[in-house]
Amino acid sequence: MDYVIETGSGDSLEALVSAFSTAKRVFVSTYHVGNLVRALKTCPEGCQVEVFTNIPNRWDSYWGPGPERRARAQIQDYLKRLNPKRYDADIQVYFAFGNHTKAVVVDDDLAYLGSANFGDAKSPNLEAGVLLHEPGEVVALREELRAELLEMPLTFPYVKGSKAVLKFVGDLMELDQSFSEILEKVDDALHDEHVSGVDGEWLRVFRPAADESYTWLVEAIEGWYGHVDDVWSNHRDKVGAWFSGAHAEQADLFDSLMDTAESIAKLPDELAVLAEFNYEDAVMSGYGERHYHEENASRGVELAQGEVEDQFQSIVEELEPVYETWRAQVREDWEPLIAGCLAALKGVAEGAGVDNT
Repeated sequence: MDYVIETGSGDSLEALVSAFSTAKRVFVSTYHVGNLVRALKTCPEGCQVEVFTNIPNRWDSYWGPGPERRARAQIQDYLKRLNPKRYDADIQVYFAFGNHTKAVVVDDDLAYLGSANFGDAKSPNLEAGVLLHEPGEVVALREELRAELLEMPLTFPYVKGSKAVLKFVGDLMELDQSFSEILEKVDDALHDEHVSGVDGEWLRVFRPAADESYTWLVEAIEGWYGHVDDVWSNHRDKVGAWFSGAHAEQADLFDSLMDTAESIAKLPDELAVLAEFNYEDAVMSGYGERHYHEENASRGVELAQGEVEDQFQSIVEELEPVYETWRAQVREDWEPLIAGCLAALKGVAEGAGVDNT
């Protein structure tokens, strides 16, 4: 075993990459592809290659549409660059969402395991890893890591007929991520965090602000559901073809997912009331209807503001228990269904008795 501490990954991976041209078996687990494509093209015909890669631009949440588009484009790029038809070697590619390991194994006698991504040869970051030469350690690393990756629920093989499946997987994961992002954004907007003066601890209190606008809440949920509907429209026919006969019950999962999304988009009345509340309009209305006769206009506005703030507090008191129940329920309804749909698609990609043509 040799320890490797270096800037980038050039030296530590050079010995392995140079061995690709005569290798009989290559195993790669990497967070992103980098220059992997060029290296794998040196693997000879008949070489058994397995690649497990993540999608680096795919995050749990996105700040705006730009990163979302980049993530979608990255998936399409990976599908193209890692198409097995582009290689002389017998290559099997897996998209392992959640994978962050970095390991390269050549045959049974040489391996790298460390912090460096495959494509970071010129990175300024300091990386550390080990080179293994002992056959027993090399084989154990490959087989144990391979088994863990295959058991991950979001590991999908790229095989003939699976491109459409992987596109659907990407769409569903994007829906799931945007759903979680919206819930967190709503939760943050409805709560106030401050430091307790007694013990200095952070306290989180349900405290919507009367002078804040929450119209975006409805717009965000409706926009998300519109995206759900678009995705379903694009993939409905494929689901019907993939899950038929003995597997028809799995198609029901996707119907249930879409029904649940529609139900989520129908916000509780109390949340809708908050979203419709307009502080300035309410104050002006109260002033014009009840307090315009005050000699001091400022006093009339103050009275109207007091009434509106009391009204808003009543809205908050009615909303709090409903909101907490709603938030927990939509997660409970959505999460097992999205997991079930992804698992069903994994079965399709693996050709588990389902038509994959």
